[in-house]
Amino acid sequence: MHRIILFVLFGVITLCGCSKAEHPDSRAAVSTGPVISAEGAFGYRFGSECDERTTKRWKLAARGDMSVEATGHRLPISVDYFSLGYSPRSRKLCHIFASKSYGADSADKEIFADLDALLAPVSAAFSNELVKCQSFDLFRVDCSHYAFVDNDSVRVEVAASRRPDANCNWVTIDIIDKHLIQLADQENRADVKEKKGAFREW
Repeated sequence: MHRIILFVLFGVITLCGCSKAEHPDSRAAVSTGPVISAEGAFGYRFGSECDERTTKRWKLAARGDMSVEATGHRLPISVDYFSLGYSPRSRKLCHIFASKSYGADSADKEIFADLDALLAPVSAAFSNELVKCQSFDLFRVDCSHYAFVDNDSVRVEVAASRRPDANCNWVTIDIIDKHLIQLADQENRADVKEKKGAFREW
């Protein structure tokens, strides 16, 4: 009889445990997958549309996309600047960029630690495609590329530079969706042809 009671109690406890697993607390953090992938990075998805309600100004970026400063990322280090690039007409996310600056008194090991922290999610996502740049030299700005990934879908670049003669010390991560950046360039050329301003407000 005691065995039957214990068996029943064990069954009730097990069922309760399963019920809790299947119905998690709504306040719990929801996993959003890898921090970086071919589909996006740091909480942002390539191809998503720009939220005009939270964006005041945007400007022409180097590749033809319209760059806006943003927040809400999940980078492994603190950064001074984080921006999102959108195609100027369709306003689809095609470019993600972040940078961190360092003072003249910052140690080299601090820069390298942040550099490797930025590289870690890239390596995790593209372990077979990651290329370390043999020409990298922290003290030469023309040799600042530390590592990169370049495939049919995306290009990811991690870079760092330190000039002993100036306060020009930084690390960056630059991620583009190749197909959408081409769309941004086409739309930008069309805007230029129609003589629309390269800097505007919504």
